[in-house]
Amino acid sequence: MAPRASSKRAGDLTGVRKEKLAKQHADEQAERAKEVALIDAAEAEPKLVDLTDDHPEPIEVEPAPELEKPTRTMRVNEKVEQMTFGSPHDVFDFEPGITYRVPTPLYKHLDEKGYVYH
Repeated sequence: MAPRASSKRAGDLTGVRKEKLAKQHADEQAERAKEVALIDAAEAEPKLVDLTDDHPEPIEVEPAPELEKPTRTMRVNEKVEQMTFGSPHDVFDFEPGITYRVPTPLYKHLDEKGYVYH
């Protein structure tokens, strides 16, 4: 008996269609493999975006000095009696709930001690 030919006979429509679709599928797979190879090659190359050509060097600007206000407005958490600050003649009394305008160094001192109401 002679070996059968690999192609289907003309009357076998299912076999002919299957053979045609298998060839078409193999061609699509080969095209897709080429696309994937190109994508892999493109991803393997390091990308460099140079933005220095069109843009001038940034200008360094010194920050403006922060000006300190001579006085601050504050309220205290607790009653403070006979507090001396500065020279021995500067004695202060503070009551909670009252708003005071004080020199900034005094405000900072009371804030560090935890007496300023925030």
